[in-house]
Amino acid sequence: MRLILFFVLILYSIIGHAQYSMSNQTVSDCFGTLSDSEANTQQPGWYDHNENYTFTICPNGAASIIIDFSFFNTEPINDYLIIYDGPNTSSPVLAGPFSGVNTPPQIISNGCVTIVFVSDLNVAADGFNLSWETIIN
Repeated sequence: MRLILFFVLILYSIIGHAQYSMSNQTVSDCFGTLSDSEANTQQPGWYDHNENYTFTICPNGAASIIIDFSFFNTEPINDYLIIYDGPNTSSPVLAGPFSGVNTPPQIISNGCVTIVFVSDLNVAADGFNLSWETIIN
């Protein structure tokens, strides 16, 4: 198993990984990065007002998914991110809600994860960046 994981990591480092912006979609990539939508036209690189996105990561055979945040900055309380331990928002909440400037800790799921990001109509900010890697059964 360790040898397989070693080769997967080498392949990952050679060919790169999937890169996504927050949106309503489901992906099956074993490795990748996710950032906020960066849709704010008045502040390039920031997320926009009134966002409500659901992003699901569900690779085939996933035993767990490890999520690491490299950056986090949202309007405190009003703009937040929640992570569910499963393929939809009916799954149990795994972590969150997160808002403000404190970077969330590493999060480990029991398989698929669903990430929800909500912003209100007033203040926007830089948003977030996270990466994930999958442990396969």
